[in-house]
Amino acid sequence: MRTVRLPAIAVLPFLAMLVLAGCGGSHSTAPIVKYPTLPVGTPGNSAPDSTVLRWVAAYAAMVEPEYDSLLTSDFHYRFSAQTDQDLVNLYGNAWGKVDETTSYHHELRGFTNAQGRYYSPIVAIVADAQTIGVNVDAAHADSVAWYKSVAVASLSLAMDVNSDIGPTTYNIRSPLSLLLVRGDAAVLSPGQDHSPTRWYIRECDDLSTPVPALKRGPTIETPQAASVRTWGAIRSQYRS
Repeated sequence: MRTVRLPAIAVLPFLAMLVLAGCGGSHSTAPIVKYPTLPVGTPGNSAPDSTVLRWVAAYAAMVEPEYDSLLTSDFHYRFSAQTDQDLVNLYGNAWGKVDETTSYHHELRGFTNAQGRYYSPIVAIVADAQTIGVNVDAAHADSVAWYKSVAVASLSLAMDVNSDIGPTTYNIRSPLSLLLVRGDAAVLSPGQDHSPTRWYIRECDDLSTPVPALKRGPTIETPQAASVRTWGAIRSQYRS
């Protein structure tokens, strides 16, 4: 079993204005914008398992372009029937890359849904991923060089949200099954690398089971029991 601990990244984009004074008047440069970056040592997407770990690292580090770039254009996310049957009924196999990237974008910036309810942005994420190996993609057993599956025994996420009543941390744990495809066989968006040395995620199956989640309120030092939160529920919350 391979365990990778991903560091907390709580760095949000910020603007720094640099104003230069010169003879005869003042001159301003364009704003300097700094974005979050991947942690040093983050693996590349050159193998199925390292691609999954890079995807998780990008999610935790809030590097939105990198997170999106590791998904095929025909990517699908499947909700867990054991914990989110209502979302399974709602989306089925229809949660695609647009839904995925839109939801993540809203997670990082905050979001007001169609009913007028506002959800505060996630300000920090700590992730811990345990992988248990790379396997053959049963749907492509005749093309094992191009298609693989990766089983994640446990993806743990601690997600901090600042609401109007103070900070809250949601602790989520979920096994995952992911399907990956090599770049030269992948359905990709313009600008993605079709090289055979690159791998992309084409499907993520959430295998969450009904276990208690923990929620730490603004004045509570010891985590208290709360309603179960799943990664799927968070995704849907920031999408719809």
